[in-house]
Order: sequence, then C-alpha cells, then structure tokens
Amino acid sequence: MILPDRTGGRHRDHRRAPATAQVQPFVEVRFRGTVAVVNCGSGLVEFIDDVTGRSRLRLGPTTALLDEALRPIRCAALDPGDRLDGKGIAKARQPDVIQVDRAILRAPSQP
Repeated sequence: MILPDRTGGRHRDHRRAPATAQVQPFVEVRFRGTVAVVNCGSGLVEFIDDVTGRSRLRLGPTTALLDEALRPIRCAALDPGDRLDGKGIAKARQPDVIQVDRAILRAPSQP
C-alpha cells in the first residue's frame, strides 16, 4: 500500500536536530505595584504587580531601595499599601520570585 505524501512537497532533513532557543536561567524583569506584606527579617516582600499579579520580591544586601528623591531607605520604611516600581532578575522557571536590584518607593496614586 502506498500512502499519500502529506508533507506538501517539502522534505524534512532528519539528520539534524531542530534548532531550539536556548532557555536562559535568569531573566531581567521590571515590576510596578503595591506592597501587600513586608518581612524585613527574611528580606521578602509580598507584592501585587499591576500586570502579572502576586509576586515575591527578595531584598538583598545589594538591593538599592530608594525614595522618590532617589535617597536610600531601609526595608523598615515599607508598609502594606505602598507603591513600588523597579527592576530585578527572576529564574526563568520561577518568575514570581524577583531578586530586586533597584526599587523606588512611589507616592500613592491620587484618585
């Protein structure tokens, strides 16, 4: 029995593996949203991102945490309901945990 050719006249070279995009272990991310819970002891901030939803921000010794005038502030200055925006890195396979490089505490939005 002869089966019809379903390749549309195209022949596939099976000798080479298909090219695939290499997955990077870390990706740079930007975030903007509202602080939900602050735990300065562990360096974790539960965060509700305006676009992606709930995330966890990990503050470390190299994190630049700044006020709107770009002056350094401490984790203890953060309160639930505060607005933050910034950037950091996340594992490609776990993007909801962001190691923060820089975050700026913003004034609350006016209604």
